[in-house]
Amino acid sequence: MVSLNIFSAAFVASLASAVFAAPSALERRAAPDNTVWVTSVADHCLILPRHKMSVGDSESPGNMRSFCTKPYSSEQGQLASDFWTKAHFKKTDKYVQITGCINPKVQSTLLSNDEGGQYDSNGGEGGRGNPAGSVCLGYSSYVELVEPAGNRACIRCCYDPSDCDVSQDEAGCETVIPGEYDC
Repeated sequence: MVSLNIFSAAFVASLASAVFAAPSALERRAAPDNTVWVTSVADHCLILPRHKMSVGDSESPGNMRSFCTKPYSSEQGQLASDFWTKAHFKKTDKYVQITGCINPKVQSTLLSNDEGGQYDSNGGEGGRGNPAGSVCLGYSSYVELVEPAGNRACIRCCYDPSDCDVSQDEAGCETVIPGEYDC
């Protein structure tokens, strides 16, 4: 009976660690550098150019990666602590988002005069995302725009892909992800 209780306790402990580990075994998997999340202003990731270049030029395999406030892997970059000059977090029953103003000069891979571009999970070639196969943990899709020249950035992770419009990639944050932009 004692060995059965020990086995049960070990089984429950391993099951709990699997359930609470990030990313969840039930979610689409992606490499750490291809993964974003939005938990709060203090805990999130954005896709950005891997090396100093325009957002548009980075939109090809190997030229972008996730930068996080709290990276969980060495494959992810560190988002500068003063990247956001004003950030607004919003969570609804359909999505979670961060909108606001950025200081592109503090993030070493951004060009301050760059008009920007879009990263997403469902756009790009064949609807596989840009970067291909990228995910937002806990959600079925995401859309992100980074506009260094306008000092704006935004990201929205959605349960339903129709709430993350990837079709307006040149319309800008204010159109694609309505929110607060007092830059």
